[in-house]
Amino acid sequence: MNTRNLTTNQIDELGIEALMNKLGTAGMIRFLHQHKMGKGNYSVDRHQWLNVPDVETLAHQIQQAREETDKTLQKTDETAKAILQDALQQAEEVHKELQRLDEIMKAIPRDKIQRAKDTNKELQKIDEAMETILKCLRPIT
Repeated sequence: MNTRNLTTNQIDELGIEALMNKLGTAGMIRFLHQHKMGKGNYSVDRHQWLNVPDVETLAHQIQQAREETDKTLQKTDETAKAILQDALQQAEEVHKELQRLDEIMKAIPRDKIQRAKDTNKELQKIDEAMETILKCLRPIT
């Protein structure tokens, strides 16, 4: 066969027919996929896909991120400072109240404190007895 007079389309058809005869349909398709010529410029296309910014844009984005981080840290510091000041004020109030109670306790004679403790114990015994009486009465009602 003289291939000099064949057109490009005719050569393609004969080549595909030969591949089909030797490799079968699946083999022919695999072969064509392996040897297919691509289109375009991959390096240029990749930069468009990735959308990589230039150095100036990156530097600007980094600077903005730093400024936002600084603002966030400043707000956090202010909030923490306010919380600590509030806690300190509350601690001072509690300390003053404890000092006041300490002064009251010092002014009460020790025997009155002991009598109050004894009275409290007696009241607890009465409460326990009342609970026992109530438990006994419940089945009746």
